[in-house]
Amino acid sequence: MKKNNLPKRPKNAHKGMCGRVGVIAGSLSMLGAAILTARAALRTGAGLVYLITAPEALAHINIVYPEIIVLPFGDYKQITRYLTDYKINSLAIGPGLGRTEKTQKLIRKIIFEYCVAHKLKTVIDADALFAISKNKLETLSETQFVLTPHKKEYERLFGPQEPQDVALTTKQVILRKGPNTIVCDPQNKYINKTGNEGMATAGAGDVLTGMIAAFIGQGCSIYDAAVLGVYVHGLAGDFAKQEKGIYSLIASDIIENIFQAITKINNEETKG
Repeated sequence: MKKNNLPKRPKNAHKGMCGRVGVIAGSLSMLGAAILTARAALRTGAGLVYLITAPEALAHINIVYPEIIVLPFGDYKQITRYLTDYKINSLAIGPGLGRTEKTQKLIRKIIFEYCVAHKLKTVIDADALFAISKNKLETLSETQFVLTPHKKEYERLFGPQEPQDVALTTKQVILRKGPNTIVCDPQNKYINKTGNEGMATAGAGDVLTGMIAAFIGQGCSIYDAAVLGVYVHGLAGDFAKQEKGIYSLIASDIIENIFQAITKINNEETKG
């Protein structure tokens, strides 16, 4: 892992320079996924995080997590207006959105119409992975998506193919989650060595999605953002394990240790 891929922040930085990350996530029964994704993006350095989620949740999220800018989930026109008006430069879509036919159709429209037309770099996870098909990905000519399936999602989408072969076919970044997570683009392959069994817990993948989106928003290429995301995510999980152990570790503990992981990388880079 190239440590110098960690985004550099100039001394004259302001929040608008540090990533305008959009998160389309959550429903009434799955608000936790949305909150974890947005919080992880903030802890990973995103200057502004706009969470588009269930309207009924806005007041609660605003009170408990005041750093997150919360916007009511609506139709295609409303959501894409947010993405344009707020100048979103990185998007995470999928965690906790649900699998109703209406929602799945909307997800596909956002990804294959708006994101493609505006070349918006996007992390596709969870229910958004369920919405897309491999064939549509093969029609895209530019690498702009990170797909983050776990083992079962990967098998449903791509069958027995190896991640490197899928990356070559789809021309996108493929991140297969699990022990020793694999990240591939058409030219490169990375096998992650950080992380531990305590991270097999609800919401850990949502945290990773937010982290990758934050690194993209701060200027990393989508491949570098995916590699850096899984490395830092696993390292934060290793710090969390030291404090909580493998049985009591939860996704929020990973978020709270992102700073330790990034500090360690910065210190090693300084010494190196």
